[in-house]
Amino acid sequence: MAKKPIKPVHPGLYWKELLDELNISRYRLAKDLEIHAMRIN
Repeated sequence: MAKKPIKPVHPGLYWKELLDELNISRYRLAKDLEIHAMRIN
């Protein structure tokens, strides 16, 4: 039986889901990582 290929997921969608689950904003993540907020997109 052939397996269906997995569609690629954009990294931004992954981060959005993860941050929503953890209830953390992109700004807060950037501050905690000590990087500019524009790098989290």
